[in-house]
Amino acid sequence: STLVVVEHRIEPWLALVDRVVVLGLDGTLVADLPPGAFVREHRDTLGGLGVWMPGLPAPEPRELPADWVRPAAVVDAVGWTDLTVDLTSRSLRGSTTTRALEDVDAQARGGRVTAVTGPSGAGKSTLLAALGGLVPPTSGTWHGPGRPFGRRRPAALAADLGWVTQQPEHGFVTTTVRDEVLTTPRRLDRSVDVDGLLELLGLGALAGVHPYRLSGGEQRRLSLATAVAHRPGVVLLDEPTVGQDRLTWAVVAGLAASAAREGAVVATATHDDLVVAVADDHVRLLSGRVA
Repeated sequence: STLVVVEHRIEPWLALVDRVVVLGLDGTLVADLPPGAFVREHRDTLGGLGVWMPGLPAPEPRELPADWVRPAAVVDAVGWTDLTVDLTSRSLRGSTTTRALEDVDAQARGGRVTAVTGPSGAGKSTLLAALGGLVPPTSGTWHGPGRPFGRRRPAALAADLGWVTQQPEHGFVTTTVRDEVLTTPRRLDRSVDVDGLLELLGLGALAGVHPYRLSGGEQRRLSLATAVAHRPGVVLLDEPTVGQDRLTWAVVAGLAASAAREGAVVATATHDDLVVAVADDHVRLLSGRVA
């Protein structure tokens, strides 16, 4: 049998594969070699094409223009103390309730990037959703501007919150990439350089394409664009760097850092050590508790 792996981060696979094929940005063949020869001949040359070559330093996050990410209204911080969240799943066999978070104290502050880490199932996405008011707390005390986000009307919630979910396609509501980015700014009467933002994220040539026709990495970048286009004060990103090459990673990380630089609260759930390295604060979860 034959196994074909499509991947940006190739180092974990080098000991397992017999052949490495690299395509250029225009789809042409750049390299086709056994792993050992591939690394020796191309370690210092393919980083510019976005390939995560072993031994290369991490890419520098790319700064965005301040006007693109400066919050329309600054939020000092959001957080919970003694946060407990029970999640209920329902099926034909009945309901099952699971405690996803228990007695968690966590805060994300304006002007800083907070990385939320931990193994799969630790509660990272649930904590992010609780900060954004997208899952109701079972108990806990809210710390933030006014009432918790989950108690606000949709327009008021959208004004302050930008959200990237693990399944970005679940949030698409229009039939073109460009309209997707414009939807919230139009509703809130906020300006956005949609063409510049799409070009920066490598989506400029896809502006008229249906969001469902994008690749997984492109969909994630589109979701990121929709999260920041209306310049919210709180930006919550769930695994934003999944499916990104070195070049697009630098833009995604730079967008988060630039929003924080301009005063936004930025929190990201992530398994990416490079994101943790550039974050200002770090919350690590283990089995639903702060570790």
